Amino acid sequence: MEGMTKSGKSAPEAAAGRQARKKGPGGTERDKVPAEYAGLLRGAVRDKLRDRQYYKLLLKKAPGRAAKKALGRILKDELAHLKAFRAALFSAVGRREKLRAETLSGLAVPPYALALQERMMEERAAQARYGELAKAARDHACLKGLFERIADDEGGHALLLRGMLGG
Repeated sequence: MEGMTKSGKSAPEAAAGRQARKKGPGGTERDKVPAEYAGLLRGAVRDKLRDRQYYKLLLKKAPGRAAKKALGRILKDELAHLKAFRAALFSAVGRREKLRAETLSGLAVPPYALALQERMMEERAAQARYGELAKAARDHACLKGLFERIADDEGGHALLLRGMLGG
């Protein structure tokens, strides 16, 4: 048939399906994040904003190129997590929310090795927290997958930080 794709959909229907898949959490009605998760997602957004600020400050203390590269990788992941949580929050509430973390500019970052240890412990705690959230979201595949992916990333960050500490 003219104007139909191999799957039997019209070209506009196929394009709409591709666009919905690209959107991530809440990209389709089936993947819509339930509104009951909005508060939890707001907290996750604030946590990621705070984490990014802290890693930016820590990056300034990094002693060498390898340390800067490793912290830059974590910072990049934290930005990806922030974007994913914001997308999920948008799906839950149907509008963009401007959330801000408290300013950490006056924060005194502890000595570098101690700061790495503290971040390693926080990344491990975050891995456990997101793992539990994934289990709780078992009825919502998109949200469950998001929490699982971020839990895995947090575990990877903890290992990377442990390696930076020499252990």
